[in-house]
Amino acid sequence: MRRLVSTLLLCSALTPCLRADVPIRVEQLIYSLTSFTGSGYSSSFALQTTGRIYLQAGVDNFISLRKTLVYWWPITAEWKTDTDSLNQPFTGTLELRSSSGTRRIPLERYTYFSPAGEPEGWKVATGPDADAEVACSAALNDANSAALAEYQRKSNEYDTRVESLGARIAELKRMGRAAAAAVSALGSLTRPAAPPEHSVYRSPPEPVQEGFILNLPAGEYGARFVVPDGTTLEGSDKKVVVYIPRRTGGVGFEVIPGDKWTRPEESKTPSSVLYVNGSTDLYLRPFLENEVNDLAYEKTLSNQSTGNPSVNRWVRVRPVTGARIELAGPDGVQQVAEQAFAVEQAKGTGLGYTIVPLDPQAAGNGQAANLSAFHIVVPHQRSIIRIRARDGTGTTVPGSQREIRVVVRSALRPALAGLAALPMVLLLIARGVRARRTRA
Repeated sequence: MRRLVSTLLLCSALTPCLRADVPIRVEQLIYSLTSFTGSGYSSSFALQTTGRIYLQAGVDNFISLRKTLVYWWPITAEWKTDTDSLNQPFTGTLELRSSSGTRRIPLERYTYFSPAGEPEGWKVATGPDADAEVACSAALNDANSAALAEYQRKSNEYDTRVESLGARIAELKRMGRAAAAAVSALGSLTRPAAPPEHSVYRSPPEPVQEGFILNLPAGEYGARFVVPDGTTLEGSDKKVVVYIPRRTGGVGFEVIPGDKWTRPEESKTPSSVLYVNGSTDLYLRPFLENEVNDLAYEKTLSNQSTGNPSVNRWVRVRPVTGARIELAGPDGVQQVAEQAFAVEQAKGTGLGYTIVPLDPQAAGNGQAANLSAFHIVVPHQRSIIRIRARDGTGTTVPGSQREIRVVVRSALRPALAGLAALPMVLLLIARGVRARRTRA
């Protein structure tokens, strides 16, 4: 009994030590940032102690100021905000100062979206147009939901009718009676077709927000927030660095091995050679890319990120649409078109999958493709395949040339392995002879 009491007292004494540390929250004035990255928008924030904000030139970026609580999150080693406890936006104007003068930018209500069929297009709507765009998106979602609900209702009725007729046919056969009428009725049933999903958006509009829309030429700007009485909000001074890509219009390839389709790789420069062993086919997806400063781009993604200001990197912008791939290999020159593929899981207890062209009937029933790419059949013998992308007019897309080198196992591998091991064998023999002479 005494031992039990001692254990309980020890556990109660240790309980405060086992509690999770609660992060200390500090009230700060922050800049909320929604920055264009080239392929879309990234949301982040700049602390009051942050001196610089990085934005891309010639595109719409969004900034707002608010007072909130911030805290350090050691698990991911980054600052986070607690806007549920405090989220106080400020009204006023943003003052930008540069060598060309000073201008003030007013607050605006806005939303941004990407229309369907325009993978490279992002649009911004402001004021009443923003409200109308969001309302259009909501109405479209309601229509799609209603069509889906009606499809599910008809599908349930179909399943119920099939089950009822099946039971009726079985009952008639058990009783020895004719079931031709029930069989005919069952054969006349057709499963309802899934409704197509109507959408005018590749990325639907975000909820309407209020902020400053910055679309600036490259350069450095001093920024500060001016409240309605004309005074500057303390702690709002920032340096805005607006940059442009070093190069644009590059072409990269997403390379998807047939046996590792969940682990694609990227080829970003024409000088990069794709080495394969011929054991699986490749699926390629070309994309346009820009070369940007590493530090500026990382800061655009998240103001807390770090990067190397002396390094430039290629970043994906958008897919190459309406193109085809020309490949020159052992079988001559071939034209490869983009196809839709489905990934089928292997049946039974064995693991694995196969990539097959998407069945047109399945696509008509609403089944989406798991993969849309250019299928490159890789030969099993040693060879070199040269590929390049051509646009709709047949013109070669600059920077799209690549080499695929098939490296197969050599029949001389044992001899080569022995030759590689020969220096080590000679070294061991020499050391053995020296040891014997030393002992003598």
